[in-house]
Amino acid sequence: MGLKAREKLGGQLAVALLFVAYLALTAQQGVTTEVAFYPGCIVNVPVWLYYPLVVVLMIGLSNSVNLTDGLDGLAAGLAVPAFAGLSIAAFGGATQVAYFGWAMAGACLGFIAYNGNPARVFMGDTGSLAIGATLAAMAVLGKEEIPVLVFSLIFILEMLSVVIQVVSFKIRRKRVFKMAPVHHHFELVGWKEVQVVQRFWIAGIIALWLGLMTAFWISPFAVKELW
Repeated sequence: MGLKAREKLGGQLAVALLFVAYLALTAQQGVTTEVAFYPGCIVNVPVWLYYPLVVVLMIGLSNSVNLTDGLDGLAAGLAVPAFAGLSIAAFGGATQVAYFGWAMAGACLGFIAYNGNPARVFMGDTGSLAIGATLAAMAVLGKEEIPVLVFSLIFILEMLSVVIQVVSFKIRRKRVFKMAPVHHHFELVGWKEVQVVQRFWIAGIIALWLGLMTAFWISPFAVKELW
């Protein structure tokens, strides 16, 4: 039968709170709650605001990846550039996070060999929710809270398409997309599944490029010296 939506959300909240508890126990004054928004603007966010935002980020990315996991190879293929981007951006200041990200990117890349169309192995909630939470955790530990929003742009747009669809239908009784998440909309307008996946992968690579530009522009840990 599986878990109900409310039960899954409760599990996600529990994991996010455990992560926040770890952050609080290992917090470094003036570092843990700092967020770089643009060059020269590093804000020390109040604890009462930063930790709830981390919970929102973790749950939001978890559900974003989960909603994206609807076509063979789609979520795993988008996770590869997202993990790679975070790893590159974090390498100058959070080396262990960077190495872990490369391992995750490699694992997702290997998974595509079995998950690509036609899929022989499916990711399911267990994989997609974990990938989203891991992206959020890497971003927080590597101090890439803003760049992760760009690296994960396609995941976030997938989630937003669902939100827009639901809100539009409840308020206007009209649908914006033929079907949400948006990858199903493209299927219904005539794209084949493989075309949707490949074009979303290309969009994910563009998000990687934009994310790296963002990270190198604003992040105190951007590895500009590598270039």
